[in-house]
Amino acid sequence: MAYLANTAKDDGKVTRMNLTNNWQFAVQTYNAQFKGGEKRKFDVGILAHSAMQQTWYPKSLLSGGEKAFDSFALIAKYAQDELGAYKASGIDEKTAQVNTTKAFNSLLEKKWKKLKGLYGGDGEQLVKNYRFICVTYHRRSRQISQIYMRDHSNLKKAFQGLTVAVQNKIVKSQQKMAYLFLSRETIPFHCSEGELDKDPICKRLVGYALFKSWLNPNSKLVDRLLPAASPKYRFVGYLREKEDGTVVKVDFVKD
Repeated sequence: MAYLANTAKDDGKVTRMNLTNNWQFAVQTYNAQFKGGEKRKFDVGILAHSAMQQTWYPKSLLSGGEKAFDSFALIAKYAQDELGAYKASGIDEKTAQVNTTKAFNSLLEKKWKKLKGLYGGDGEQLVKNYRFICVTYHRRSRQISQIYMRDHSNLKKAFQGLTVAVQNKIVKSQQKMAYLFLSRETIPFHCSEGELDKDPICKRLVGYALFKSWLNPNSKLVDRLLPAASPKYRFVGYLREKEDGTVVKVDFVKD
């Protein structure tokens, strides 16, 4: 993307131009905006990237020893005019948008209360040990991992372990993460993002847990007792259609 302005012919309004992810073509398109002599539309700009802060390519046709700084001013002006950012002035914690210990502890307490309040069972003893797992999705790195895996014969105690892991590894460190609670032997039973059958991140976490064998598959999905002599013993594919997003199971023998 490029931020461009004409400081000589109008009010200096900054225009954002979305370019390709190909560096060479983006530079060519960007440089072309400064051609045309007196008829050119822009006289100052800066080429940037939507996901990499270090990529800046300033350009200015203005005269004077500080002309390069006009390019950098475009970023601030665009953020102030179009995004409402970098406008407030004042020397206090709220204006500086820094977290105080008091505010942070208050936030932790609210989140901890919310987590503890999720359990609605009776704390009954289970007939055997079940393996309880917390699977996480990091929004920035887009990585999926698990932060808790323990065997328990009591769901209430398992839930305590799961929530402590979330509190220590996600809430306290302010990580941008979604998480899923599941029992390996049975089903996933809680997703931080909402309903399991509606939220796309929840679906991603469930599918990845199946992929990593952190979750035993439903027998209708994978029947591990199916004999090799059975006609149903075969590879199948699950494909998503382009138009409406419907997932279709494909039998490679029949279809």
